[in-house]
Amino acid sequence: MSSVALPLPCPRSLPLPRPWQLLFAAAAAFWPASAHGQVGELKPARIEYEYFPSAGVSGPSSGGAPSEARFQAARASLTLPAPVGKSTLLLPALRYQVLDVGQAGAQPPAGRDPVEALHSLQLSLGVFQQLGEQWSMFGQVGGGIAGDLSGELSSDDWVVSATVLGLWTFEHSFTLGGGIGYDRRTGDVAPLPLIAVNWEPSSNVLLRGVLPQFVSLRYRPEEHLTLALDSGLDGERYHLSRELVVADHAEVAYSVIKVGPSVTLHWTKWLHTRLNGGMALHRRFDMYLDDRSQGDLDVSSGPYAGLELWLGPSGWSSDAAEAALAAAGRAPDPRTPND
Repeated sequence: MSSVALPLPCPRSLPLPRPWQLLFAAAAAFWPASAHGQVGELKPARIEYEYFPSAGVSGPSSGGAPSEARFQAARASLTLPAPVGKSTLLLPALRYQVLDVGQAGAQPPAGRDPVEALHSLQLSLGVFQQLGEQWSMFGQVGGGIAGDLSGELSSDDWVVSATVLGLWTFEHSFTLGGGIGYDRRTGDVAPLPLIAVNWEPSSNVLLRGVLPQFVSLRYRPEEHLTLALDSGLDGERYHLSRELVVADHAEVAYSVIKVGPSVTLHWTKWLHTRLNGGMALHRRFDMYLDDRSQGDLDVSSGPYAGLELWLGPSGWSSDAAEAALAAAGRAPDPRTPND
């Protein structure tokens, strides 16, 4: 089986798209006041940047030539929670990511242009439903596009995602759950078993995760500072246009495991900065034609650094799945009369 070399792009800066500069203003304007009690930990609006220095690249697709690659990624997201009654929470969200990969010592095949960037844009809707004193469920479905977006959109650019979690709260400080997810962050097109945990042994210590997607141990020594040890699995499967690879139904799967510490500074109740870094492990690019692997590029482990700015309440930082875990742990006891 012949292999198709991935035309990796040249390094360049990643300016944040201008529309995302409006996220902070939009979140502040439309954040429902009644949502504060249920999801006082959600990030309504955030922007992130990550940089991965040069690392060695090897694999069949590299043609045996030594090369190095460096990565940078930018993300922006908007989530607007909407409580429905006393036991249901809707979490509509919009998320955009751009991934840039620069490879030194390697050139795209003759007659082909390098990929300037890989993009993904997804709209999703999450639903948290309290089922009883101890049981609750979280479901999320999404759809969007993922590819180089250098040509006209086709059916190959469209992607879907889905998550279903059942949650059991033993007590308000401890929740366990399990389910299944499909969001292609491993680079493979297959369902992924999920295990959820939320444990808050004290008011300033929190262990929270949806494995293998992420897990985080957080400690807040004082009101304006949160220290954490984080790990996560990121990735996507992108469609490559025929203009770039001279082939139909071509895709590249990217995945990376990140582990490291972070520091979050809570400037005000609504403005926060998170600095993070550590090691990037098990990085790979796998090229596919008609869903059949054509070989992969393994990128050696190396350091990374990131910066995140987010607007939202000053509780623990959260995304939609985390908000569901937080809501499960804070669900009111149905035996207790409401004020």
